[in-house]
Amino acid sequence: MKGVCKLCCKHAELKHSHIVPDFYIRSLEERENTGSHGIAQPTSIALSTRADFRDGPKQRGYWEKRLGLKEYLLCEECEGKFQKLEIYARHLFYGNSPAPLKKLILGESIFVEPIDKTGKLLDVRDVTVDYAKIKLYQMSLLWRASVATGEFFRTVNLGAKHEAKLQQFLVRCDPSAEDEYPCVIIDLRYEDGGCEDHILQTTAHRDDQGQRIYSMILGGFQFLYSVSAHQATEVFQNCSVRPNGKMRLLVGNAEAVLQKWATLLKDAGKLKTR
Repeated sequence: MKGVCKLCCKHAELKHSHIVPDFYIRSLEERENTGSHGIAQPTSIALSTRADFRDGPKQRGYWEKRLGLKEYLLCEECEGKFQKLEIYARHLFYGNSPAPLKKLILGESIFVEPIDKTGKLLDVRDVTVDYAKIKLYQMSLLWRASVATGEFFRTVNLGAKHEAKLQQFLVRCDPSAEDEYPCVIIDLRYEDGGCEDHILQTTAHRDDQGQRIYSMILGGFQFLYSVSAHQATEVFQNCSVRPNGKMRLLVGNAEAVLQKWATLLKDAGKLKTR
């Protein structure tokens, strides 16, 4: 369809752009026999913590449209920019093996016990990445979630100032300084699993210092963003990617995240207990 590209603001033929990169969704596909002929079709499933939301498995493409995981957003050129970043992130975190996604063990452990006695932090790893690519990838996820109109992203509202600032960084392919929209990445682990089969709705809250924090869980990683006009807290300063390509990847125990999600589903009548 014709329209104005949200990124470059040019009139163009708009692509049906993924707000959540397609490789995350494709990893969750299953094939089920549907229709009178029983032809196997790719399906995906959504579970909502809202009691009034009718969820469950649907043919691939249904939930993307219903929840707004895709929308007519970018022109072909801008779509190509984001696809290059997605290819880099996909290979960095999961390698080039086919779906379903399986996380790689990245970097070298610098974990010194008892750095965390709560059991929430399992490891800290020193990882080397391409600063520009990973920073632009992180910013593209946040910007897309904010400009998206679908229900899945209703809690993400950066405001006109931050949206415009991120837009300009992305248009110019400028990763900006390390203290601009810093992002901490947490590798979520639970027992022997890597939680790769979870895409959770982005949430927002204010921390103890009044900074707005956005949390996005995709493919077994939690992306935490600090959006503020003030200096970010210590964990963002220490763990977000630096211009020399060094990044501290936190490895976290996902038990609390999964328990909270399960409790909300149970309260909504979506989980049956014996």
